[in-house]
Amino acid sequence: MKVRVCSLMWGTAWERYGRRFAGSFADFWPAGVELVVVADRDLPLRRGRTIRLQWFQGYQEFLLRWGTDSAARGMKPPERAKRDANGYAWRFDAVKWMPQALAPVAALSGMQDGDIFVWFDADTETKKPVPAGWIEDLLAGTDVACLQRPGTHSEIGFYAMRLGPETRAVLRIFADLYINDSVFKLREWHSAFAWDHALATQPQLKVRNLNSTGAKGHVWPLSPLLADYTLHHKGKRKDQ
Repeated sequence: MKVRVCSLMWGTAWERYGRRFAGSFADFWPAGVELVVVADRDLPLRRGRTIRLQWFQGYQEFLLRWGTDSAARGMKPPERAKRDANGYAWRFDAVKWMPQALAPVAALSGMQDGDIFVWFDADTETKKPVPAGWIEDLLAGTDVACLQRPGTHSEIGFYAMRLGPETRAVLRIFADLYINDSVFKLREWHSAFAWDHALATQPQLKVRNLNSTGAKGHVWPLSPLLADYTLHHKGKRKDQ
Protein backbone atom coordinates (compact mmCIF):
# COMPACT_ATOMS: atom_id res chain seq x y z
CA MET A 1 0.00 0.00 0.00
CA LYS A 2 1.27 3.44 -1.00
CA VAL A 3 0.69 6.63 0.98
CA ARG A 4 1.16 9.85 -0.97
CA VAL A 5 0.95 13.36 0.48
CA CYS A 6 0.08 16.13 -1.96
CA SER A 7 0.23 19.89 -1.63
CA LEU A 8 -0.02 22.92 -3.91
CA MET A 9 2.23 25.96 -4.24
CA TRP A 10 2.24 28.80 -6.72
CA GLY A 11 3.16 32.46 -6.79
CA THR A 12 5.07 33.39 -3.62
CA ALA A 13 3.87 30.37 -1.62
CA TRP A 14 7.29 28.66 -1.59
CA GLU A 15 9.08 31.70 -0.19
CA ARG A 16 6.38 32.62 2.32
CA TYR A 17 5.52 29.22 3.83
CA GLY A 18 6.01 26.36 1.36
CA ARG A 19 9.68 25.95 2.22
CA ARG A 20 8.68 25.33 5.84
CA PHE A 21 6.07 22.78 4.79
CA ALA A 22 8.49 20.84 2.58
CA GLY A 23 11.37 21.02 5.04
CA SER A 24 9.33 19.75 7.97
CA PHE A 25 7.96 16.94 5.80
CA ALA A 26 11.49 15.90 4.85
CA ASP A 27 12.58 16.01 8.47
CA PHE A 28 9.71 14.21 10.16
CA TRP A 29 7.74 11.92 7.85
CA PRO A 30 8.46 8.18 7.46
CA ALA A 31 10.69 7.39 4.50
CA GLY A 32 8.00 5.29 2.83
CA VAL A 33 5.53 8.17 2.50
CA GLU A 34 5.71 9.99 -0.84
CA LEU A 35 5.43 13.74 -1.37
CA VAL A 36 4.12 15.36 -4.55
CA VAL A 37 3.95 19.14 -4.76
CA VAL A 38 1.87 20.59 -7.58
CA ALA A 39 3.43 23.93 -8.48
CA ASP A 40 3.83 26.56 -11.16
CA ARG A 41 7.61 26.00 -11.30
CA ASP A 42 10.25 23.51 -10.23
CA LEU A 43 10.97 23.73 -6.51
CA PRO A 44 14.16 22.79 -4.60
CA LEU A 45 12.57 20.00 -2.58
CA ARG A 46 14.91 17.99 -0.33
CA ARG A 47 12.45 15.14 -0.63
CA GLY A 48 9.62 14.44 -3.04
CA ARG A 49 8.90 15.68 -6.53
CA THR A 50 7.21 18.58 -8.25
CA ILE A 51 4.67 18.38 -11.04
CA ARG A 52 3.46 21.35 -13.02
CA LEU A 53 -0.14 22.41 -12.61
CA GLN A 54 0.03 24.11 -16.00
CA TRP A 55 0.34 20.70 -17.67
CA PHE A 56 -3.01 19.51 -16.34
CA GLN A 57 -5.81 19.61 -18.89
CA GLY A 58 -8.35 22.27 -18.04
CA TYR A 59 -6.13 24.63 -16.05
CA GLN A 60 -5.04 27.01 -18.79
CA GLU A 61 -8.45 26.79 -20.44
CA PHE A 62 -10.17 27.90 -17.21
CA LEU A 63 -7.80 30.85 -16.90
CA LEU A 64 -8.44 31.86 -20.50
CA ARG A 65 -12.19 31.85 -19.89
CA TRP A 66 -12.28 33.46 -16.46
CA GLY A 67 -8.86 34.81 -15.48
CA THR A 68 -9.77 38.44 -16.19
CA ASP A 69 -13.45 38.19 -15.32
CA SER A 70 -14.14 40.30 -12.24
CA ALA A 71 -17.18 38.26 -11.21
CA ALA A 72 -15.24 34.97 -11.34
CA ARG A 73 -12.51 36.64 -9.26
CA GLY A 74 -14.87 37.58 -6.44
CA MET A 75 -15.22 41.28 -7.25
CA LYS A 76 -18.89 41.14 -8.35
CA PRO A 77 -20.41 38.59 -5.99
CA PRO A 78 -24.14 38.01 -5.46
CA GLU A 79 -25.93 40.52 -3.28
CA ARG A 80 -26.09 38.05 -0.38
CA ALA A 81 -22.29 37.65 -0.25
CA LYS A 82 -20.10 38.96 2.55
CA ARG A 83 -17.54 41.40 1.18
CA ASP A 84 -14.43 43.04 2.52
CA ALA A 85 -13.82 46.80 2.45
CA ASN A 86 -12.84 46.60 -1.22
CA GLY A 87 -15.97 44.71 -2.23
CA TYR A 88 -14.12 41.40 -2.58
CA ALA A 89 -15.83 38.13 -1.58
CA TRP A 90 -13.40 35.20 -1.28
CA ARG A 91 -16.23 32.68 -1.38
CA PHE A 92 -16.85 33.67 -5.01
CA ASP A 93 -13.26 33.85 -6.25
CA ALA A 94 -13.36 30.76 -8.45
CA VAL A 95 -10.10 31.71 -10.16
CA LYS A 96 -8.19 31.72 -6.88
CA TRP A 97 -9.54 28.38 -5.66
CA MET A 98 -9.60 26.44 -8.95
CA PRO A 99 -6.00 25.09 -8.66
CA GLN A 100 -6.81 23.36 -5.37
CA ALA A 101 -9.49 21.35 -7.15
CA LEU A 102 -7.34 20.35 -10.11
CA ALA A 103 -4.15 19.50 -8.20
CA PRO A 104 -5.31 16.21 -6.58
CA VAL A 105 -6.22 14.57 -9.89
CA ALA A 106 -2.91 15.73 -11.34
CA ALA A 107 -1.08 14.02 -8.47
CA LEU A 108 -2.82 10.61 -8.60
CA SER A 109 -0.72 9.12 -11.39
CA GLY A 110 0.59 5.65 -10.53
CA MET A 111 -1.62 5.17 -7.48
CA GLN A 112 -3.72 2.01 -7.17
CA ASP A 113 -7.02 1.30 -5.44
CA GLY A 114 -6.27 0.71 -1.78
CA ASP A 115 -3.49 3.32 -1.71
CA ILE A 116 -4.02 6.41 0.43
CA PHE A 117 -4.07 9.93 -0.96
CA VAL A 118 -3.48 12.71 1.58
CA TRP A 119 -3.95 16.44 1.07
CA PHE A 120 -2.17 19.05 3.20
CA ASP A 121 -2.30 22.76 2.47
CA ALA A 122 1.16 24.21 1.99
CA ASP A 123 0.71 26.46 5.03
CA THR A 124 0.89 23.45 7.33
CA GLU A 125 3.95 22.34 9.25
CA THR A 126 4.95 19.00 10.75
CA LYS A 127 6.32 19.60 14.24
CA LYS A 128 7.71 16.20 15.29
CA PRO A 129 8.38 12.72 13.88
CA VAL A 130 5.29 11.14 12.38
CA PRO A 131 4.94 7.46 13.28
CA ALA A 132 4.52 4.82 10.60
CA GLY A 133 0.84 4.12 10.12
CA TRP A 134 -0.35 7.53 11.37
CA ILE A 135 -2.48 8.24 8.32
CA GLU A 136 -3.98 4.74 8.43
CA ASP A 137 -4.83 5.40 12.09
CA LEU A 138 -6.56 8.66 11.13
CA LEU A 139 -8.70 6.80 8.62
CA ALA A 140 -9.46 4.06 11.18
CA GLY A 141 -10.98 1.76 8.57
CA THR A 142 -13.08 4.45 6.87
CA ASP A 143 -12.80 5.75 3.31
CA VAL A 144 -12.28 9.44 4.10
CA ALA A 145 -10.88 11.36 7.06
CA CYS A 146 -11.51 15.11 7.09
CA LEU A 147 -12.54 18.12 9.15
CA GLN A 148 -16.26 18.72 8.68
CA ARG A 149 -17.87 21.69 10.43
CA PRO A 150 -21.60 21.83 11.23
CA GLY A 151 -23.56 24.46 9.37
CA THR A 152 -20.68 25.50 7.13
CA HIS A 153 -18.15 24.06 4.72
CA SER A 154 -15.38 21.65 5.69
CA GLU A 155 -11.84 22.72 6.51
CA ILE A 156 -9.99 21.16 3.57
CA GLY A 157 -6.48 22.07 4.63
CA PHE A 158 -6.32 18.34 5.33
CA TYR A 159 -8.12 15.27 4.09
CA ALA A 160 -7.15 11.65 3.49
CA MET A 161 -8.80 9.18 1.12
CA ARG A 162 -8.37 5.47 0.61
CA LEU A 163 -8.52 5.22 -3.15
CA GLY A 164 -11.29 3.26 -4.80
CA PRO A 165 -13.95 3.96 -7.43
CA GLU A 166 -15.98 6.22 -5.15
CA THR A 167 -13.13 8.30 -3.73
CA ARG A 168 -11.63 8.67 -7.19
CA ALA A 169 -15.04 9.90 -8.34
CA VAL A 170 -15.04 12.54 -5.59
CA LEU A 171 -11.70 13.94 -6.75
CA ARG A 172 -12.72 13.77 -10.40
CA ILE A 173 -16.00 15.62 -9.74
CA PHE A 174 -14.11 18.16 -7.59
CA ALA A 175 -11.88 19.00 -10.55
CA ASP A 176 -14.66 18.83 -13.14
CA LEU A 177 -16.73 21.43 -11.30
CA TYR A 178 -14.15 23.99 -12.45
CA ILE A 179 -13.12 22.36 -15.73
CA ASN A 180 -16.71 22.41 -17.04
CA ASP A 181 -17.71 25.65 -15.24
CA SER A 182 -20.48 23.96 -13.24
CA VAL A 183 -18.95 25.44 -10.06
CA PHE A 184 -20.80 28.63 -10.97
CA LYS A 185 -24.10 26.80 -10.38
CA LEU A 186 -23.18 26.17 -6.73
CA ARG A 187 -24.20 28.44 -3.87
CA GLU A 188 -20.52 29.27 -3.28
CA TRP A 189 -17.59 28.91 -5.70
CA HIS A 190 -14.60 28.27 -3.44
CA SER A 191 -12.77 24.95 -3.20
CA ALA A 192 -14.06 23.83 0.21
CA PHE A 193 -17.68 24.25 -0.84
CA ALA A 194 -16.94 22.43 -4.11
CA TRP A 195 -15.16 19.60 -2.24
CA ASP A 196 -18.15 19.14 0.06
CA HIS A 197 -20.43 19.03 -2.97
CA ALA A 198 -18.25 16.40 -4.65
CA LEU A 199 -18.10 14.29 -1.47
CA ALA A 200 -21.88 14.40 -1.15
CA THR A 201 -22.26 12.75 -4.55
CA GLN A 202 -20.88 9.51 -3.04
CA PRO A 203 -23.06 8.98 0.07
CA GLN A 204 -21.97 5.36 0.38
CA LEU A 205 -18.49 6.41 1.53
CA LYS A 206 -17.61 6.01 5.19
CA VAL A 207 -16.37 9.38 6.45
CA ARG A 208 -14.54 10.00 9.71
CA ASN A 209 -14.94 13.57 10.91
CA LEU A 210 -11.83 14.55 12.89
CA ASN A 211 -13.62 17.65 14.18
CA SER A 212 -14.97 15.89 17.23
CA THR A 213 -15.82 19.15 19.03
CA GLY A 214 -18.34 20.31 16.44
CA ALA A 215 -16.63 23.70 16.27
CA LYS A 216 -17.05 25.97 13.23
CA GLY A 217 -13.93 28.13 13.14
CA HIS A 218 -10.24 27.20 13.13
CA VAL A 219 -10.85 23.59 14.13
CA TRP A 220 -7.40 22.13 13.42
CA PRO A 221 -5.95 22.87 16.90
CA LEU A 222 -9.09 21.34 18.43
CA SER A 223 -8.47 18.01 16.70
CA PRO A 224 -5.82 16.25 18.80
CA LEU A 225 -5.41 13.56 16.16
CA LEU A 226 -4.05 16.21 13.76
CA ALA A 227 -2.69 18.80 16.16
CA ASP A 228 -0.39 16.34 17.91
CA TYR A 229 1.89 16.24 14.86
CA THR A 230 0.97 19.21 12.68
CA LEU A 231 0.24 22.92 12.76
CA HIS A 232 -1.95 24.80 10.31
CA HIS A 233 -0.72 28.37 9.79
CA LYS A 234 -4.12 29.33 8.41
CA GLY A 235 -4.98 32.76 7.02
CA LYS A 236 -3.04 35.52 8.75
CA ARG A 237 -0.91 32.88 10.49
CA LYS A 238 0.77 31.95 7.17
CA ASP A 239 3.76 34.23 7.60
CA GLN A 240 4.27 33.53 11.30
